[in-house]
Amino acid sequence: MRELIRQHLIENGFEHVYEPTVVTTADEPPYLILQKGLQDGPSGHTSDKTTIIVYPCVKNLTFNALDSQAQDIVEALDFQWLVKDGKPYFVQYVNAEQDTFVEDWQVYTKGLNFEVVALDWIDNKTTDPDPIEALNDWTNFQFDYLQTDPQSWQPTNKSPGLYWRLERITRSEHTAWGAWLDVQIKGHLVMPDRVHRSRVLKDLAQTLAWQKEILMRDQSTLFFEQAITVDNGADMISQGQVTLPCRYGVLYREDHDKLHEINFGGVVIDR
Repeated sequence: MRELIRQHLIENGFEHVYEPTVVTTADEPPYLILQKGLQDGPSGHTSDKTTIIVYPCVKNLTFNALDSQAQDIVEALDFQWLVKDGKPYFVQYVNAEQDTFVEDWQVYTKGLNFEVVALDWIDNKTTDPDPIEALNDWTNFQFDYLQTDPQSWQPTNKSPGLYWRLERITRSEHTAWGAWLDVQIKGHLVMPDRVHRSRVLKDLAQTLAWQKEILMRDQSTLFFEQAITVDNGADMISQGQVTLPCRYGVLYREDHDKLHEINFGGVVIDR
């Protein structure tokens, strides 16, 4: 984890980035020291969460130089999506510790705390017909400024990320042709600014309420069965702010094939 952060800082112009056991008093500031903090287990829809502390160290001249270095670090790391071994990580700035003068090292420094969250929701393909695929298609058509592919996105206030995922199946109803599935879908609107995020969520909720239903790629219908709920206070990574109850039908496999055939006196014609 630290190496992932270290490489990203180096790529953003910070030449000297060290681990605590490597740097010595002989090293000339400015430089950065990375320390791994607490690591939490899975929470909500996320996997591990790790605290990484970045210590910018500058010469003992002024705290202004320290503040400037700290600001550059926050701009380089905050709200970044990094990938290691095919697994995405979300980096978010939390807070800064008190300014400190280290006499032995003759440097000013302070700890900058970042949360690095391992994300498990990149691959969320469901069965065919796929309601998530349908919602992505609908989102891309209705909100062309939203990004829906977390494998390639970099969400911003101008171009937020919206990720739909199937949270649970709440009910199934068997029929002669297959089954109805009642499902709960969560939407994660990912963008830095909370005020702007609230406006986008409002527009999204209103448009969904007017829509009532959409077509999936197999031309069957995805119904929005109940009122959509939006919680702007929900964590956009681990929880998701949008809750969308839906219903759709799933055909038995053999019946699905038969519906695409016409039988005339024992002669089967494929439609």
